[in-house]
Amino acid sequence: IQPGVQARDLLSFLAQLECWSKHTNTPLDALRRDQAKGFDHLEPEGFYDALVAYGLPTAIIDFDCSAQSDVPYSVKTACGLTDSFLISGVTKQGGPISPLKSTLTMSLGNRWLHDLAHNVPGALVVHSRSHLHGEEHVPADSLSLLVSMVEAMDDSEIFGRSLTYVRRACLLMEQFLRVRVNDPEHQYQHLDGILSSFQLPDLPTRLPLTAIRRIICQTLISRIRPRLAFQPITPAQAQKLDLHIAHIVHHYLCFPFTFHSGLLSLPVALFGFDFPSITCLNASAAVVGLQRDLNHPITAFREMARITLTDWSCMLNSCRYPLADCRWSFVHAQAHLPWAWILAQETLLHISSAVIPTDQTSLLEGHINISHILNSSPALASSFPRAALPALTRHGFTWLSQFGSWCMQRHNASMLPSPVSFLEPRSITAAAATPESQVTFSLIRHGTSASILHGELLGIKTAVLLSIRANPDKPYTVFTDHKNAVHLIMDVLLGALPHIWNAQPARSFLAPECLANDYVDCMAPSAQHSAGVLPPAPLTTFAMDDYTVFESNFGFLECNLSSFVISRLEHAYVSDVSFRPAKALTLTLYDHHLLPDFPYTRASSSYSAAVQLYARSSQLDTAQVRHHRFHDTPPWCHFGCDAFESMHHIFALCPAFMAIHRAHNVQLCDETSSLLKGKTTDSIREVFDRAAWRLFSDDAGLWPQYRTRFYVGVLPPLADIVSDARTQVGVLSPPSNVSGAVGNVGVSSPQPVSMMVEPRLLSRLAQEWHLRSIRLAGHIWGEYKRRVCALSATPSSHITRSSLDHLSYLLPDSL
Repeated sequence: IQPGVQARDLLSFLAQLECWSKHTNTPLDALRRDQAKGFDHLEPEGFYDALVAYGLPTAIIDFDCSAQSDVPYSVKTACGLTDSFLISGVTKQGGPISPLKSTLTMSLGNRWLHDLAHNVPGALVVHSRSHLHGEEHVPADSLSLLVSMVEAMDDSEIFGRSLTYVRRACLLMEQFLRVRVNDPEHQYQHLDGILSSFQLPDLPTRLPLTAIRRIICQTLISRIRPRLAFQPITPAQAQKLDLHIAHIVHHYLCFPFTFHSGLLSLPVALFGFDFPSITCLNASAAVVGLQRDLNHPITAFREMARITLTDWSCMLNSCRYPLADCRWSFVHAQAHLPWAWILAQETLLHISSAVIPTDQTSLLEGHINISHILNSSPALASSFPRAALPALTRHGFTWLSQFGSWCMQRHNASMLPSPVSFLEPRSITAAAATPESQVTFSLIRHGTSASILHGELLGIKTAVLLSIRANPDKPYTVFTDHKNAVHLIMDVLLGALPHIWNAQPARSFLAPECLANDYVDCMAPSAQHSAGVLPPAPLTTFAMDDYTVFESNFGFLECNLSSFVISRLEHAYVSDVSFRPAKALTLTLYDHHLLPDFPYTRASSSYSAAVQLYARSSQLDTAQVRHHRFHDTPPWCHFGCDAFESMHHIFALCPAFMAIHRAHNVQLCDETSSLLKGKTTDSIREVFDRAAWRLFSDDAGLWPQYRTRFYVGVLPPLADIVSDARTQVGVLSPPSNVSGAVGNVGVSSPQPVSMMVEPRLLSRLAQEWHLRSIRLAGHIWGEYKRRVCALSATPSSHITRSSLDHLSYLLPDSL
């Protein structure tokens, strides 16, 4: 057992080994066995030999011998405990030191077996297919991996190319980690069984949607996620599991019509409900696993992965790199590739990303076959004479280094994780100055993967280089107020640079240190607005992993790869033309401030969130919907209105709920006034007060589509309420000295909203309006269902005055 190894690493290794055996036509023999608590049956001498071999203190042997000498034991029987008797030299079953003994003893046996396997007939040595055919293309073709035994705890598996060799090893394994290798169908059947046996708690009171989400995350997804890391399943199978979870939620909520399952697993920012998506978890596990295999800290796993990648490129993809700009699907190559890798390549293609090999020294040093270059570049091959390559090969000219050499000028930089959101656009600059010179850089080449920490690090290192250049014998002291960056550099480059750090704040604002720091602090922000072109900082690919995920809009990904893949998949799903809720909501026309996640993820009562789930799916059971689907009820309003009973009619137009409207309108106006009071001008506050009063009504000047859509959680663009004169129709009343005027009467000249209302204040206002909107929608729908149930309980053949009381609001006030 080695540090840094996960269970999925062993399964991925075995899957690659199985695929290598198939596409190289190499028969493998393997014996498996569950060793039946083998660490309780090991001889103590094996543990002692391991301690001596690893150079551990011999006092451990003495301590273990004393712990196992004359140990009293009693046997528990049906009649009680027997008399005690003494046993020596036996490890106590289930003792705390038993796993450690097993680890050391079995690791020594593994190393012994590995040493014996060298140059032994029948031992398994893995090479790329090009190496086996004597036609090496790339440096990875020279890799050689001896596979003797794979173990995990008390389970072991030994490999060989002959039964004779395998019998000699005598280490078998019954069922490795209880997961079949490279078999997504078996994995799907197991996960489907977990879902089929899952049940929500049966309580007297129905749980809110937020509690259902937490229960599913903690008791269901916590069991599914690790198994997806072991063995991903197909996208179609993952979608079936997501649909199964949606059916569990729908069955518990007891609404008549099923909601759109895609909305359930979208984030709140995309008008979803933040339930976990097995489809996204499955795809992200495949991509993360692929990158982990290629950059694994253990040599055996890393070399096996690179041999597999080399065979994928040269054997299945005509020497073209398959993880970047490859439009071919390898779904039907499961016999030659691990399914997890195939799924990772499909996912990268879907999110327009790639896994880039950052180490290209083989090209500079010429350690690459000329035929490999021609096969990987059709444009270059078309300009290369066809008869030249066989002639060059016959004369021994096969490597690029035989035709010339190249050199590259190197630069210095650093690369550290980005702590900011990778989806947010940004512009970052770094500045440094000495008495002789100053410089400003832009981190535009880093895309959205750069952060303010990158700018600070680049500025500090630039200042160090400038000080060394100005005075090599005695460099200037480097001043910075960013202690975190100083600590990071000191941890990595301890004693590597001849300079003195000074990160302590000066005692006086007029001290030279503070004045110098203020001067540089002004250089970086002013460069953001300069008309000139800033020199871009170089990419630091030398400090990256050998294989790093790259996306054109975000650059090289330094953030959490799993979160990035899930986020990109979610945005791609919403943008797809087949996603019907996006067409119904038309989100691009409405406000883009982030929604509050409290009512969807943490509220103790979330009936309004459940109503939103079905309203955004257009699945609320109004009379119009039931008439269209079942023809069991007329489409007219239950409350006597001369209109179809649609969602819009119930929530915005029906007089039966106007009293609820007015109550929520008053509360919304009070909340808006208190939020804006003292934080903006009176005219701006009046504009938002009037907009709040008309938020729940149809208003051509307020809503983009002339009709209110508050009941699905969308808002009119708040920025346009002030800045765009067209949105003021029906919101602002004309001044007293103007009559009959419409349009932008009473509106000041357009100005940027950020100059009149702070963005943070607009965000808080959007969240307050959203909360009030969904609460009103939940209140109206609850009252609607209560009244409809009361109407259904009244016999239709016996009409009395009391049965018409619910229509009293239609009578004039004088009656």
